Amino acid sequence: MSEEDRISLKFLFNTFIELNDNIQNKLQNVLDNHKEILGTAVKQRKVEKSYRVLKNPDISYF
Repeated sequence: MSEEDRISLKFLFNTFIELNDNIQNKLQNVLDNHKEILGTAVKQRKVEKSYRVLKNPDISYF
């Protein structure tokens, strides 16, 4: 393998690493956002259920 090929492969590999890191970061951000939304929905559902079941609603979820 020539020196030029090695340099080219190293550049391509570094580009791949950078793209992979960017994709993983964006996916992690999306996952974190969805976890937050799901957590909020679960809390809201518990509150709504407590309003239907109890005369004195439990608002400790908030």
